[in-house]
Amino acid sequence: MRRRQLLCLIPILVLSSCDTELLKQKDKIIDSLQSSNFQLKSDLENYKQINSNQLKAIDYYKQFEPKFAKKFAFVIIKYSRKVIETSPNSNDLIPVTKHYINWTNIQEVEDYNEDLKYRLIDHAESSLRENFSNFNKDDIIESKECYVFNSYSEASKNLNRLKNE
Repeated sequence: MRRRQLLCLIPILVLSSCDTELLKQKDKIIDSLQSSNFQLKSDLENYKQINSNQLKAIDYYKQFEPKFAKKFAFVIIKYSRKVIETSPNSNDLIPVTKHYINWTNIQEVEDYNEDLKYRLIDHAESSLRENFSNFNKDDIIESKECYVFNSYSEASKNLNRLKNE
């Protein structure tokens, strides 16, 4: 009988020792995962602090950047008109095309881009059509150009050169 009891106890002991080994392995895995989790949380906090410091540095240095570079612009519109004149050699009337040039004052602009360029051109054209007595509704606009420079003196020199062409 004793032998039988012993035989019954052996599987129980073997099973309990296996369970203990499994539990020990699970505990080691859990400890390792908890350690990794703690390390990852620590790293994340360090990265947040570094990122926060970098953002503060960027904000600090932004105050020294120029907000927008100033530019100087003017618009030149070339247009033509058909007129009838007397021929120099005879009293015949002949059609002649006369060419004219109109320009805007030099304007200081900030944040120059394509949109602003076309806005300046459109404003110059509507001003020419509405306010300039020499412009007739039958006149033909040949070209509209917007010129942009980094300094007023550069713009002024180019405007004078273009007016005299």
